[in-house]
Amino acid sequence: MTTAAAEALGQQDLEQIEAALDHARAVAAIYYDAERELLRVVSEALVARLGEPEWEGVRFAELRELRRQADRVVRRLDRLSDKLVTTGVDAAWRRGVQRAMTDLTHLGNAKRIGQGQGVIELARQTVARVQSVHTGALRTTEDVFSQVVAQVAGRALTGAETREQATQRALDMFARKGITGFTDSKGRSWSMGSYTEMAVRTAMSRAAVDGHLATLKENGVDLVIVSRLPFTCPRCDFWEGKILTQSGRTGWRRELSYVSEEQVDVLVEGTVEQARTAGLLHPGCGHNLLTYLPGATRRPVVRKHPADYGDSQKMRRMERDLRAAKREASVALEKKDRDRAEQHVQTLNDQIREFAKESGLPIRRDRQRAKVLPRNLEKRSDEELATLLGRHADDEAAVNRVIRVLEQRDHGHAALRRT
Repeated sequence: MTTAAAEALGQQDLEQIEAALDHARAVAAIYYDAERELLRVVSEALVARLGEPEWEGVRFAELRELRRQADRVVRRLDRLSDKLVTTGVDAAWRRGVQRAMTDLTHLGNAKRIGQGQGVIELARQTVARVQSVHTGALRTTEDVFSQVVAQVAGRALTGAETREQATQRALDMFARKGITGFTDSKGRSWSMGSYTEMAVRTAMSRAAVDGHLATLKENGVDLVIVSRLPFTCPRCDFWEGKILTQSGRTGWRRELSYVSEEQVDVLVEGTVEQARTAGLLHPGCGHNLLTYLPGATRRPVVRKHPADYGDSQKMRRMERDLRAAKREASVALEKKDRDRAEQHVQTLNDQIREFAKESGLPIRRDRQRAKVLPRNLEKRSDEELATLLGRHADDEAAVNRVIRVLEQRDHGHAALRRT
């Protein structure tokens, strides 16, 4: 494979990864938006209480109205998440197939494969995983309201704070945590947006790899090689640049060269399944599996980066802090509190840009672009809308515009199905 061809494939890898990230951010964006909306629902319910002379316990009428408002938000998530997750997994599979076809162009008539039941089942399972947070989100919304009422009642009795101050303090505390919709096996609570972004990124990575591997296998290609990144986590470090087999034997093998009639020695250091079980391609992993053609494929060259894995984790923490600050802004009871929270948001944005400049880490594309959506959103496909949603995920107004178009389209399709 020539240097130019390798660079073209490398660029294709980057575009695939960026497309998957955009789509995962698109799904996460509707959940981060829903988190803020659910917190606003709680905030408005509490504001309605502030003028009352008595601060009693939670009343049934309040919970019923709170539940009604939260149900409205979650029903919207049901429709949008199904559409966006399925679209993303299908698109990732197609990109994986196309990448394999590009790899195999010099072999002659490469066989393209159909989608198959596997990717359909993966999409179904991912939709179920994503939507599993909905019940927890509804419960958390009611719990936040009830806990704020209890905390404010206790603080107000001491006279140390006014009711408004106690309410704002409690809301800020819950806003920093977010609406938690899922608790993992280690007892860690995930916010709705963080969990859904992880689930969709994982599924899309799996679909792209599986589409790529299945196409290679159909064309008689068994070996792949793990990509190399400028820096990596301990779970993946061992596998970087290693040759893996889909179904053959491991160890030293004699293979026919793809560029001559000679036999070449190839060290196969594990199976794809072994590498996956050991942690390669974990949620959030940036690695890929590349076609390995004995005698033709060169081992990927790693381009050193001034940043390291610790820097990348610091960037992620800063991103989480930014989302927490935005949630705090959404529950501000008074203008001064909202102004303070929005100033904090701006400060964190500036810090992220500065850290990206210092570390050399690529700043997210949606922070680099001017926040201008194209005018003809109604003419864009679901996949194009998801890409726009992911790229503008930090712009609440842009997110709401794209969501409205997706909802209108969904209502239109539902009306056609009823006729």
